[in-house]
Amino acid sequence: MQEIKSIIVGNDVYSSAQFKRFSKTRQMELMIEWFGQRYEDPVHRLPYNSREGGYQWINGGPYSAAEVLGDQFGNIAKTSAIEAAVAEIETEGYEWSPMPDLEDDGIYSLDEPFPDLSKFDYDDDEEQTSMRDDVTQLRQEMLGKLDRLETLILAGLPASSGGIGHNNPPEKIDEAPASAVDLVRSLEAIRILRTQSSTDNPDVTQVAASISEIRKVTITVGHWLKERANSAVDTVIGSIVPAGLGATLVAYGKQLWTALESASTSALEWLSAITSML
Repeated sequence: MQEIKSIIVGNDVYSSAQFKRFSKTRQMELMIEWFGQRYEDPVHRLPYNSREGGYQWINGGPYSAAEVLGDQFGNIAKTSAIEAAVAEIETEGYEWSPMPDLEDDGIYSLDEPFPDLSKFDYDDDEEQTSMRDDVTQLRQEMLGKLDRLETLILAGLPASSGGIGHNNPPEKIDEAPASAVDLVRSLEAIRILRTQSSTDNPDVTQVAASISEIRKVTITVGHWLKERANSAVDTVIGSIVPAGLGATLVAYGKQLWTALESASTSALEWLSAITSML
């Protein structure tokens, strides 16, 4: 646990004594803001390769919010404030990557040796062709998994939500693994991923944001399943999922979680492949 004398949040600086006097709510808010300025969802920058274990943690990590906040604020923040901040952060994810040094402008000393450019091969056509083939294959795999996910999401939407074209906020479905709002947002993320995958120059920022949206719903459904792991919930979905699917709420939740996880993982691999070619 670090001994800190001051806390910098945005453009504001607080002494440790000042921070200790803040209310639980204020401490929680500042810790969440502090964390968000220093750590990010790995989807935004890190390469991803399922064959090598998933994310490649090139900036260090993975870190948990509990680990980071406990180390940084354990001596000056209320325990309940840390727990509340961690709970809020974990609604967005459980594994976090440190942001790279944003003050590094890429200007280095002339005393540093200049790299030997002769070691770089700029005409490796065979490698470029192989990379393009990989991107094409990963794109097809992603689209297939997005199709599967879309089918399950549409099955879980009540008719009253009207789907994406509905102008009013969809009503919450009692007992459902995810709210209609979450499901509609996932459909929009799927639409964006399809659109971006059909262009020659995908917007990686939009792609990453869409993957992050799907991952948030994955976490929500995961929490829902965990809460029901030891319960005897076996309510037939009825109007929520057509009887032809032969699903119960828990069975549907498991199918939805699997499809969300599979689609987001596949999209991450495609994103990592296209960024490696930029």
